[in-house]
Amino acid sequence: MARGVHRGEEKAGNHGRQRSGNHFQDSGDDSRIYGGRLCRPLYGTAFMKMGMVLNGKKEMSFDEFIAAFEAAVEGVKQRGKSDKGEKTMLDAMIPALEAIRQTYGETKDAQSAWKAGTRAAEDGVEYTKTIIATKGRASYVGERSIGHQ
Repeated sequence: MARGVHRGEEKAGNHGRQRSGNHFQDSGDDSRIYGGRLCRPLYGTAFMKMGMVLNGKKEMSFDEFIAAFEAAVEGVKQRGKSDKGEKTMLDAMIPALEAIRQTYGETKDAQSAWKAGTRAAEDGVEYTKTIIATKGRASYVGERSIGHQ
């Protein structure tokens, strides 16, 4: 994933200050090509969906970030044909999105919302250790996937 994002950053540097949406789309496109073999389509889709929401913007508000993150989550759901509770990255992404949306809605404080989202994502990762994988390679080991993220 880092390789794809770095390639997107290089493109931004070569073309001057780039718009947020274009940067996410470039990072998504490059993540699909240069990212880790198994997650490449998922990360690429997430970044590209974010870029579509932010298309043409040089800066984004926190409300626009939330809308972009929502699009990323929906894109990963569609691409992976999965949802929360199936021991996938969505078990971190969905709780993070929900916590960010709720906290920002209550406080209008982006920093508090970001911290709440981070905590929720970490809790989601821990939760995956308690369930059986139903998607991807980990699903092949069945119950032996319990105890691992």
